[in-house]
Formats: sequence, structure tokens, C-alpha cells
Amino acid sequence: MKPRCTALTLDPRMLRVPSSTVDFPSILYGGGHKEEAKSRWMIQNYQLLSRPRKTFNVLGISQGDPNQGLNKAFGQLQGFTGPPKGNFRNYDVATLRMSDSIKVDPNSYDDLTTAASAALARHSEIDFAMLFLESKSPSAYAHFKNLVDRQLGIHSVCITRRCIEGKIGEKVSNIVLKMNLKATGTNHSTTGGMIEKHLPDTLVLGA
Repeated sequence: MKPRCTALTLDPRMLRVPSSTVDFPSILYGGGHKEEAKSRWMIQNYQLLSRPRKTFNVLGISQGDPNQGLNKAFGQLQGFTGPPKGNFRNYDVATLRMSDSIKVDPNSYDDLTTAASAALARHSEIDFAMLFLESKSPSAYAHFKNLVDRQLGIHSVCITRRCIEGKIGEKVSNIVLKMNLKATGTNHSTTGGMIEKHLPDTLVLGA
């Protein structure tokens, strides 16, 4: 019996997709400051484009003793996100207040749900959750995000110990960018170049 399908024919020529390359735009920060696009975001001493300066009431969730990690992580993040103090220039994107903290095994979804729900029952003002892990844990992160994002409907951030040890500036800066977005702020925009001229209202993603 002969096959009913049409025989395949291979074309040895490489597929060509017409495209064009445009110059990198300048990155626009707050205060009208412009910076040429680079391989990495460098936000030290820059103002973000818009900062609502929201106040978050935080539920701290610790995998171990809160005094061994969570409290330090919260203090560092509180400092970086808060208003300037003395000669230390903070990003001034949000005010963090610790409403309650709990110690729980985040790998157990039931335990995490029970403890977090009880904390919210005690403190109805909680609108942000912060999980501190000793090291990366895909299962703990999945349980945490499923609970706070899908079930409780509050903002959240997960921080591991490596974020609070050694040179922390770049690592914490990355978290600050996320915090500003959660507070409905805008971190950067672009200015100049072909994007602004020919592609207005275009979402620009860095990669």
C-alpha cells in the first residue's frame, strides 16, 4: 500500500529571517538622570523613576531560629528600601514594619499554611510576607509562593542566606527593584534611540 501523505523534501538552505538591529537606548532614572545601557544594572546612588514609598506590614517566616538569619535579612532590607539615614544613601522605595514572625518548616505546605494563617488572624494589617531560607529550596519556594500569592493574596519576597553575607550590595539592590514594583513603582525607562521614536508605549525587557 502506498502512503497517502505527501513526501517530505528537505531544503539545505539556512532559514533567513529579515531583521534589523537598533542602537541601545539610554536608561532613564529618576531626577532625569540618564545612563548608557550596560551589561548590568547599576543603581547605586541613582533614584528609581517613581517611588510610591508604600508601607508594608511584614510577616517574617523563618526556616530556623529567626535570630540567626531572618532578623538580619529583614534589617538589611529595611535599611536599603527605607529613606536615607545620615551619609548612607538608601533607595527610599518603601517602609517595612515587622508585624509578626514565625518559625516553620516551609517544606511542609500544611504547617506553613497553618502558621501563616494564624499569624494573619492575629495581625490583620499584614500585607507582605518574607521567607528566609538557609539555602535554595525549590519545594519550599513553591509552597511559599503558592500560599501567599494564590491563597492569601499578599506580596512576598524570598531571601536566602547568601543574600545577606559577603558583598550584598548588588544582591540586595535586585531585591529593592522587586520591592519597588510591588509598591506600584517604576524602576527604569528608556529614552532616545529608535525605540522612543518609532515604538512608543513598548515594553522593554533587559536580558
